[in-house]
Amino acid sequence: MIENNKFSASDHVEKLIPKFELNKYLAMFFVTVLNLEQYRYNYGRKASQTGIKQISIKLPAKDNKPDFEYMEKYIKTVKYSKAL
Repeated sequence: MIENNKFSASDHVEKLIPKFELNKYLAMFFVTVLNLEQYRYNYGRKASQTGIKQISIKLPAKDNKPDFEYMEKYIKTVKYSKAL
């Protein structure tokens, strides 16, 4: 599990809590995929918990379930991933 650290944020931040075991490699994969959705929430259309719950993102799958092993291995192959 990712270490819990205290932080502060403005009111333009929404908290996402995973319902699965998350490590730093999976976190980087999800950050990248979720950042592709930021066009939906540009100026004047602020993200909300309601809006975020309606987002559907495509993920690599195996046996009709997210393939977390593939996602982690993929991030580990990306240049500079050793710096994580």
